[in-house]
Amino acid sequence: MPNDKEICQRCEKCKKKLVGDIELAGMGCGSHRVVLLFRETPDRNWIQCDGCNRLLCKNCCEKPKSGYCNSCFIKVHIPERTEVFAKGGKR
Repeated sequence: MPNDKEICQRCEKCKKKLVGDIELAGMGCGSHRVVLLFRETPDRNWIQCDGCNRLLCKNCCEKPKSGYCNSCFIKVHIPERTEVFAKGGKR
């Protein structure tokens, strides 16, 4: 996300100003492994969809904690449910 001196980012759906950031909270090195820990700032009001990379405010997403916008969430999660129901499974 840009800082205050850069161009303001806006939600692609509702055009609300996007604030906050994701920051590196920690790092660890082990034998042949590097672990990075990221966290969002408390004021962060947006997601960048893991499926299509769209920037949307959390209010424009039904399941912002999933990391997906609404259309990508359906593409990723609905086929799994359809297979279960087709095989006679329960929810």
